[in-house]
Amino acid sequence: MSGRSYYSCLIYLGRVFCFVTVLASCDSGELANGTVRPDHSLPDTAAPLDIAQALGSDNSLTLTVALKGSMVLPVATTRESASADIVFDRTSRRIYAVLRATLDQPLDVHIHEGSTGEVGAEVATLYADGGAYTLGDGVTLSARQAELLEAGNLYIDAHTAEFPNGLLRAQLTTTSIDVAVSPSLDDIQAKVFTPICSGCHNGNGQTLPGVMNLTSSERSRASLIGVYSINEPTLLRVEPSNPSDSLLIRKLEGTHEAGSRMPFRGSKLNEQTIASIRDWIVQGAAR
Repeated sequence: MSGRSYYSCLIYLGRVFCFVTVLASCDSGELANGTVRPDHSLPDTAAPLDIAQALGSDNSLTLTVALKGSMVLPVATTRESASADIVFDRTSRRIYAVLRATLDQPLDVHIHEGSTGEVGAEVATLYADGGAYTLGDGVTLSARQAELLEAGNLYIDAHTAEFPNGLLRAQLTTTSIDVAVSPSLDDIQAKVFTPICSGCHNGNGQTLPGVMNLTSSERSRASLIGVYSINEPTLLRVEPSNPSDSLLIRKLEGTHEAGSRMPFRGSKLNEQTIASIRDWIVQGAAR
């Protein structure tokens, strides 16, 4: 059997397994392990991780990356997300990929050359396959492209008609990448308020958290700047030029007196991000 046919068989068998699994769970609305599929869950698909196991760990590079709007140039303000499984066969220089996204609209998905903060030449295009996007039985990289991949200098991105420059992006690397936040409302909105805060602070309802609207720069300004806190009514949520007495900073740092630290039930924002929000307030909390 040729190498191409071997990989095609692996992917076919993976799809058959997924299909049978879905049929087994259709009547109950549950997954095969008995858990209920959550809203906005990524669709099931044949994973190239099966290929990695067949190749052997010494012969392959395996990555799972999360695509975010904050990695796109320019930054895309979105709560959508995607995840991609990548396998690279070092012997044949063949790369396999499957991407699953939370949004239903058609995507253009590509792998490109380029490090963080760069836009580079297209390497390969993933095609729609059921509820996912895939490279099928793989694409062979050039020796140069293989070196770029090993160095973390390839990335995967997804485009929509509304976001032709890219909606979501991730570097193909195991290295953690922190995206710097600039001290401007638009950048804070795109990288913090929209993806992290707006799910709860969405402007719905008459009580917290919904009554606070952080879904856009304009609504965040109206909800934060010069507005007194509900739980700590002696403090403004954002007092321009005075970050220490702005409840927003206290809630992010955990020095507040009422309620929970923000993000609620999430990891504390890194120090650079909090410092940038503080600098934005120091500079007068302008747009």
